[in-house]
Amino acid sequence: MTAAPTSGTPAADWTFIIPFFNEADYIAATCATLAAQDILRSGGRFRLILVDNGSTDGSADIARAALAGAALDWTILAEPRPGKIHALTTALAAADTRYVALGDADTLYPPHYLSTADRLIRGPGVVAAMAMDVYGDPEGFAARRRRFLYPRVIARLLAKQTHTGGYGQCFDLGVLRAVGGFDEAIWPYVLLDH
Repeated sequence: MTAAPTSGTPAADWTFIIPFFNEADYIAATCATLAAQDILRSGGRFRLILVDNGSTDGSADIARAALAGAALDWTILAEPRPGKIHALTTALAAADTRYVALGDADTLYPPHYLSTADRLIRGPGVVAAMAMDVYGDPEGFAARRRRFLYPRVIARLLAKQTHTGGYGQCFDLGVLRAVGGFDEAIWPYVLLDH
């Protein structure tokens, strides 16, 4: 089911993708935080694509109920092949916006999440951004240490795998597709939600 986009509003620049498997306890709250993004209140739009990855606990019905009446364009797709990589591939095939955000069904996104991602990714030469320390003190010791170590240690250790972490990732969709997206033939071991 898809909520109809509001006429007269600009085309969406963002697709927010949430793959899920048996997230009945969390998905309604996650959907509520996405429906409350401040980018919507400022006239912006985004598409929300949820991908049911074979849930058996009614998660899809809970998500539909949570999004009924929400003022955003949303859809729920089904991907029966087990594994988040398959759900991401299905969602990326359906995305048609300039930017894409990947998130988790058990995460509460602050209202400024997508507007901050939008501001960051539109910088010169930026094709990806990763959310870290969304709820903690972004200038605290632990946050600064993670930001220092991540590109120097983790990225080098996992250079032959696709690895993302934090609360979510944002990409220029054209660039993500150009490098193969989340194709298991290219990236046989995806460390996403490790």
